[in-house]
Amino acid sequence: MIFLTNPKKYTLAIGLQSFQTQYSSAMDTAPLMAVSLLSVLLIIILFVAAQKYFVQGIVNTGIK
Repeated sequence: MIFLTNPKKYTLAIGLQSFQTQYSSAMDTAPLMAVSLLSVLLIIILFVAAQKYFVQGIVNTGIK
């Protein structure tokens, strides 16, 4: 957090922590769960879109 002074440059983990401290109370976890779900869905969609390249890279590293 020392070097990341601009919120646009936050990593996903720091952004979730910042969101939790700003908008969520102890009893209301629904907004935090919604933001967490959206961030995980983004990663899953990226993996599904590039799965062919991930598998191809793993296969190519196993062949000598």
